Amino acid sequence: MFKVNNTLSSLTPEGIYDKIKNDEYFSSKSTKITENALLFCTLLYLRFYYKKENSLISKDSDNNPFQGININIIIKILARDNYKEILQRLVELEIIEINNSYCTGLYPKSYRIHKNYIFNKPLARKIRNKSVLKKFNELQILSQQENFIENNAEFLLNQARNLKLIHIDFEKAHEWISTNANELKSNGSKIINNANYYIRSINAFNNGFNDKISISDKNHRVHSSMTSFPKKLRKFLCLVDKNTGEMIFDKYEIDGKNTQPLLICLKMKQEGFEPDYDFINACLNGTIYDLMAEEMNESRNCVKEYMMKAILFTNGNCKKVQRLKKPIGDDIYKQKISLYFYKRFPNVYNWLLNKKNELKKSTLESNNYFNKGGSLLAIEIQKMEAELWINNLLPEIPKDIIYATIHDSIIIFNSNEENSKLVLDKIQEISKKLYQIELPLHTNHLS
Repeated sequence: MFKVNNTLSSLTPEGIYDKIKNDEYFSSKSTKITENALLFCTLLYLRFYYKKENSLISKDSDNNPFQGININIIIKILARDNYKEILQRLVELEIIEINNSYCTGLYPKSYRIHKNYIFNKPLARKIRNKSVLKKFNELQILSQQENFIENNAEFLLNQARNLKLIHIDFEKAHEWISTNANELKSNGSKIINNANYYIRSINAFNNGFNDKISISDKNHRVHSSMTSFPKKLRKFLCLVDKNTGEMIFDKYEIDGKNTQPLLICLKMKQEGFEPDYDFINACLNGTIYDLMAEEMNESRNCVKEYMMKAILFTNGNCKKVQRLKKPIGDDIYKQKISLYFYKRFPNVYNWLLNKKNELKKSTLESNNYFNKGGSLLAIEIQKMEAELWINNLLPEIPKDIIYATIHDSIIIFNSNEENSKLVLDKIQEISKKLYQIELPLHTNHLS
């Protein structure tokens, strides 16, 4: 984490160690408790220093953002039995501050060194307790996330760094949410809940919790602050010019059309089955949802939603719903699309049914007890998606292109004609290599 003459040490702003050392609470505890507290303060300080040195916060201001820290890391540092009272005492001593805002899946409770200390000269102190030294070696806190990525998925390292460069025009985003929420209030609580979710999302970005990233060991999908960020708010994301502070909004989005239905067709062909001609042809053209919407006299969004809910990865292709005499609610649309699909695309329908039954009986493990087959098929299709959009594409993108992926799409933040064409060409090159097809893609300039 931090070394002086090759010796593991804490690094905290001047005054913090003396305050802790002379405090009655810490004096009554073991040296280990004191050094654990110093380790936690070191983590906060180094994260602040890293952001400042990399221009993620202004070097010329007194900006001292809160740092989101996973509870598992806090428990690892301060110990499960002690962490709450240690944090409380550090707050009482005005060594740290805690922002109690919390939202599951968006940002954790956050912390920062108190303003009385954060800009003081940093002082190092050698760590002596063996168990605390062990924590230093185990955690490698400052580069923990990037070390994981380098060891397990080196191609994600650039994206992890890119996320730290993405900002949001908070005022315009908040204004847009307020305007649209007011217009939609009469449409029910779901819209209001969405508005609240949007507000929490922009708060997370504005407070600096925009650089989380992980990769699933099950489906190999990448999950980051971008994958959970509302699509309608992407236009407010930007880069910031380091020299002028100007916000740069020009972005270029490349998005796969009807990716999962297409990958199901490719999976069928890999296993020696032939999809219905109209189905695979529409998938290759990126128009399967449009074709179904026209023939069913429903909206495209409705078809897309209920194709997922009733056909692709559901238990038994909703055969039980097909037999309902008077369906209500969601079952009305599930029955309609399930019966339509059964008659219109029998090859795909029967393959999905048989494949899910086969996976259900397999020895493969699934956490979804009620829909094991559908869950395992979804994982197989998502792995195919990640193989193209993550494993093969990202190593080919030059390091000077600032981008973020969202499953089967990629947003280029420093976009120009050359960058955009390069990424587009790479996607099609990889698609031809893996599947001998040209992917149907939707491109869009966001600004």
